[in-house]
Amino acid sequence: MRAKKRIVIKNKTRFIAALSAVLLLGALIVAVSGGAAAVRPERETIAYTVCSGDTLWEIGRRFAPADTDVRYYIEQIAAANSLSGSDIFPDQVLILP
Repeated sequence: MRAKKRIVIKNKTRFIAALSAVLLLGALIVAVSGGAAAVRPERETIAYTVCSGDTLWEIGRRFAPADTDVRYYIEQIAAANSLSGSDIFPDQVLILP
């Protein structure tokens, strides 16, 4: 049976500096990529047919994700549908992001 080899640290200062650098680098990587873990999955788009009396505000309030400002969501709807204003018409199909 072979005897186990012991690891001997000859320069403790250099070892502590190298270990600190590795830990600091690991912490930096976690801090930088920490937001990636919180990224929401892509939502599916919805094709919504406008009904008589609908407004962008009403549609935005109804379909906006819970943590999204309705005004921001309305801007997203307008951009997704190339709307230049808030005019929408019955039977118009809107893509809701």
